[in-house]
Amino acid sequence: MTSPFDETLPPDQGFLVRTVWEEGLLDDAQFVNQFAVTQAPSVSPEEDDGGFYLAFGHVGPPMLLTPEDTKAFFEGGPRELKVKSYGAYYLSESRAKQLVQVLAEQLGRKLDSPR
Repeated sequence: MTSPFDETLPPDQGFLVRTVWEEGLLDDAQFVNQFAVTQAPSVSPEEDDGGFYLAFGHVGPPMLLTPEDTKAFFEGGPRELKVKSYGAYYLSESRAKQLVQVLAEQLGRKLDSPR
């Protein structure tokens, strides 16, 4: 039997547990074209332990079906397009760094591959 303890970790850091994603997780993935990131406050002034809040959403184009619609939109008051929120998440700083690393690796592969 294989030990659940990872010999590469210091003894006081525990053991590894395998995680398994559910089947079909990406079947209902939403298309997003907007995101926002804000840093969470630290719990204590001595440590920079704050993570990051991430929000994802989508903005579709305005329904400008006639020249009058277009004129009213561009000449009217403040123009706003509402973002439909598809999720908001909190990542610790260490998990945010891992996310950046994984995205950089994936984008690097994509940029390096011939089209």
